[in-house]
Amino acid sequence: MIPDGNNVYGVVQAPKGLWPLWRALQDAFGDGAARWRKSGYDGHEIIQFETEWASFETEPLGSGEFLFNGGVGGSAADAERLVSQLSSVLNEAGVKHVLELYDDDGGLIRDFKAP
Repeated sequence: MIPDGNNVYGVVQAPKGLWPLWRALQDAFGDGAARWRKSGYDGHEIIQFETEWASFETEPLGSGEFLFNGGVGGSAADAERLVSQLSSVLNEAGVKHVLELYDDDGGLIRDFKAP
C-alpha cells in the first residue's frame, strides 16, 4: 500500500539484477523492510520496499533498468528526509539512480541522483 501524501518516481540501474538493491535496503532499514521475488508471470525480479511511512516497488524497463516508484507519508520535509536517506543508501551500494519527490499537488519537491 502506498501511503497518502508524497509520491516518488524513480529509475534504478541494476544491470546484474536487483539483489544489490535488496541487500542495501535490508542492511539500512532492517530485515523485512525489503522483499525480493520473481514474477510468476514472466520471471522478472521485483523488489517491494516498505516501512511505516513509505512503500515502493520495482518494475522492469529492460536493459538493466527498473522503475522504483512509491509513496511517502508525512510532511514534505519528512518525505524529503526519507528519500534523501534512501538515495544515500543507494549511493553507498553503488546503485545508480534518479528519484523525484512530488507533493500531493504534483509539484516537484526535489530530485535525488547518483553522483
